Amino acid sequence: MSDTSLPPTPPRRTNHTAERYPRPSAQPLRRTLIARILSSLSRRQPDVPATSERRLTITQSDWSQLHAKVASLREPIPYLAAVSWTCIGITVSAILALPVWLSADSELSGKSHKNFVFVTPLLIMIAISGSVIAVFAFAVGYQAKRIRTATAENVLAEMDAIYNRSQ
Repeated sequence: MSDTSLPPTPPRRTNHTAERYPRPSAQPLRRTLIARILSSLSRRQPDVPATSERRLTITQSDWSQLHAKVASLREPIPYLAAVSWTCIGITVSAILALPVWLSADSELSGKSHKNFVFVTPLLIMIAISGSVIAVFAFAVGYQAKRIRTATAENVLAEMDAIYNRSQ
Protein backbone atom coordinates (compact mmCIF):
# COMPACT_ATOMS: atom_id res chain seq x y z
CA MET A 1 0.00 0.00 0.00
CA SER A 2 1.11 3.46 -0.74
CA ASP A 3 0.80 6.43 1.56
CA THR A 4 -1.55 8.26 -0.80
CA SER A 5 -4.32 5.64 -0.83
CA LEU A 6 -7.49 6.23 1.14
CA PRO A 7 -8.31 4.09 4.15
CA PRO A 8 -10.88 1.38 3.54
CA THR A 9 -14.48 2.42 4.18
CA PRO A 10 -16.56 0.33 6.56
CA PRO A 11 -19.43 -1.64 5.02
CA ARG A 12 -22.77 0.21 4.95
CA ARG A 13 -25.47 -0.90 7.30
CA THR A 14 -28.77 -1.86 5.81
CA ASN A 15 -32.13 -1.12 7.29
CA HIS A 16 -33.52 -4.58 7.94
CA THR A 17 -36.75 -3.16 9.39
CA ALA A 18 -37.64 -1.51 6.09
CA GLU A 19 -37.04 -4.79 4.29
CA ARG A 20 -39.27 -6.73 6.65
CA TYR A 21 -42.09 -4.19 6.79
CA PRO A 22 -42.41 -2.40 3.47
CA ARG A 23 -44.28 0.88 3.47
CA PRO A 24 -47.76 0.51 1.96
CA SER A 25 -48.70 2.61 -0.99
CA ALA A 26 -50.85 5.62 -0.19
CA GLN A 27 -53.14 5.08 -3.18
CA PRO A 28 -55.06 1.99 -1.90
CA LEU A 29 -55.33 3.62 1.51
CA ARG A 30 -57.00 6.69 -0.03
CA ARG A 31 -59.40 4.52 -1.99
CA THR A 32 -60.49 2.57 1.09
CA LEU A 33 -60.85 5.76 3.10
CA ILE A 34 -63.02 7.38 0.44
CA ALA A 35 -65.10 4.20 0.17
CA ARG A 36 -65.65 4.14 3.94
CA ILE A 37 -66.70 7.80 3.99
CA LEU A 38 -69.13 7.32 1.10
CA SER A 39 -70.66 4.21 2.65
CA SER A 40 -71.13 5.92 6.02
CA LEU A 41 -72.76 8.90 4.32
CA SER A 42 -75.14 6.70 2.41
CA ARG A 43 -76.21 4.92 5.61
CA ARG A 44 -76.96 8.15 7.53
CA GLN A 45 -80.46 9.45 7.95
CA PRO A 46 -81.01 13.07 6.96
CA ASP A 47 -80.50 15.56 9.79
CA VAL A 48 -83.27 17.85 8.60
CA PRO A 49 -86.76 16.69 9.50
CA ALA A 50 -89.11 15.97 6.63
CA THR A 51 -91.76 18.36 7.99
CA SER A 52 -91.25 22.02 7.34
CA GLU A 53 -90.76 24.48 10.18
CA ARG A 54 -93.49 26.78 11.32
CA ARG A 55 -92.92 30.24 9.91
CA LEU A 56 -93.48 33.58 11.53
CA THR A 57 -94.81 36.34 9.37
CA ILE A 58 -93.68 39.81 10.26
CA THR A 59 -94.47 43.07 8.57
CA GLN A 60 -91.76 45.21 7.06
CA SER A 61 -92.45 48.04 9.52
CA ASP A 62 -92.16 45.71 12.53
CA TRP A 63 -88.95 44.27 11.12
CA SER A 64 -87.53 47.77 10.55
CA GLN A 65 -88.47 48.80 14.06
CA LEU A 66 -86.79 45.74 15.59
CA HIS A 67 -83.77 46.20 13.38
CA ALA A 68 -83.41 49.82 14.48
CA LYS A 69 -83.70 48.89 18.16
CA VAL A 70 -81.14 46.11 17.88
CA ALA A 71 -78.83 48.40 15.93
CA SER A 72 -79.15 51.05 18.63
CA LEU A 73 -77.88 48.65 21.29
CA ARG A 74 -74.39 49.78 22.13
CA GLU A 75 -71.41 47.82 23.27
CA PRO A 76 -70.53 48.32 26.93
CA ILE A 77 -67.80 50.74 27.85
CA PRO A 78 -64.94 48.27 27.81
CA TYR A 79 -62.44 49.38 30.42
CA LEU A 80 -64.45 50.79 33.33
CA ALA A 81 -63.85 47.80 35.58
CA ALA A 82 -60.16 47.78 34.70
CA VAL A 83 -59.91 51.51 35.41
CA SER A 84 -61.72 51.03 38.73
CA TRP A 85 -59.50 48.20 39.93
CA THR A 86 -56.36 50.00 38.76
CA CYS A 87 -57.37 53.08 40.75
CA ILE A 88 -58.07 50.92 43.79
CA GLY A 89 -54.59 49.42 43.47
CA ILE A 90 -53.02 52.88 43.19
CA THR A 91 -55.00 54.11 46.20
CA VAL A 92 -54.00 51.15 48.36
CA SER A 93 -50.37 51.55 47.30
CA ALA A 94 -50.40 55.24 48.20
CA ILE A 95 -52.01 54.55 51.57
CA LEU A 96 -49.45 51.82 52.35
CA ALA A 97 -46.56 54.03 51.21
CA LEU A 98 -47.63 56.98 53.37
CA PRO A 99 -46.57 55.58 56.80
CA VAL A 100 -43.31 54.29 55.32
CA TRP A 101 -42.60 57.71 53.84
CA LEU A 102 -43.53 59.53 57.07
CA SER A 103 -41.05 57.43 59.06
CA ALA A 104 -38.35 58.03 56.43
CA ASP A 105 -39.20 61.74 56.24
CA SER A 106 -38.69 62.17 59.98
CA GLU A 107 -35.10 60.90 59.59
CA LEU A 108 -34.17 63.38 56.84
CA SER A 109 -31.93 66.35 57.54
CA GLY A 110 -33.14 69.94 57.09
CA LYS A 111 -32.05 70.46 53.47
CA SER A 112 -33.17 67.00 52.35
CA HIS A 113 -36.47 67.50 54.14
CA LYS A 114 -37.06 70.71 52.16
CA ASN A 115 -36.24 68.93 48.88
CA PHE A 116 -38.83 66.21 49.52
CA VAL A 117 -41.56 68.20 51.27
CA PHE A 118 -43.97 67.59 48.34
CA VAL A 119 -44.06 63.79 48.75
CA THR A 120 -46.48 63.62 51.71
CA PRO A 121 -49.19 65.81 50.13
CA LEU A 122 -48.66 64.02 46.82
CA LEU A 123 -49.31 60.61 48.37
CA ILE A 124 -52.42 61.95 50.09
CA MET A 125 -53.72 63.47 46.83
CA ILE A 126 -53.03 60.25 44.93
CA ALA A 127 -54.95 58.22 47.51
CA ILE A 128 -57.94 60.59 47.47
CA SER A 129 -58.09 61.02 43.69
CA GLY A 130 -57.65 57.28 43.10
CA SER A 131 -60.54 56.47 45.40
CA VAL A 132 -62.77 59.14 43.81
CA ILE A 133 -62.01 57.91 40.28
CA ALA A 134 -62.59 54.29 41.32
CA VAL A 135 -65.98 55.09 42.86
CA PHE A 136 -66.95 57.15 39.80
CA ALA A 137 -65.90 54.39 37.37
CA PHE A 138 -67.81 51.75 39.35
CA ALA A 139 -70.91 53.97 39.41
CA VAL A 140 -70.77 54.70 35.67
CA GLY A 141 -70.21 51.02 34.90
CA TYR A 142 -73.21 50.06 37.02
CA GLN A 143 -75.42 52.64 35.31
CA ALA A 144 -74.25 51.52 31.85
CA LYS A 145 -75.04 47.92 32.74
CA ARG A 146 -78.53 48.88 33.94
CA ILE A 147 -79.23 50.87 30.77
CA ARG A 148 -77.95 48.06 28.55
CA THR A 149 -80.05 45.47 30.41
CA ALA A 150 -83.16 47.65 30.22
CA THR A 151 -82.66 48.25 26.51
CA ALA A 152 -82.17 44.56 25.80
CA GLU A 153 -85.28 43.76 27.83
CA ASN A 154 -87.24 46.35 25.82
CA VAL A 155 -86.15 44.77 22.54
CA LEU A 156 -87.07 41.30 23.80
CA ALA A 157 -90.47 42.55 24.98
CA GLU A 158 -91.05 44.14 21.57
CA MET A 159 -90.16 40.87 19.86
CA ASP A 160 -92.57 38.95 22.12
CA ALA A 161 -95.34 41.45 21.35
CA ILE A 162 -94.81 41.03 17.61
CA TYR A 163 -94.75 37.25 17.99
CA ASN A 164 -97.98 37.25 19.98
CA ARG A 165 -99.67 39.51 17.39
CA SER A 166 -98.75 37.16 14.60
CA GLN A 167 -100.36 34.12 16.23
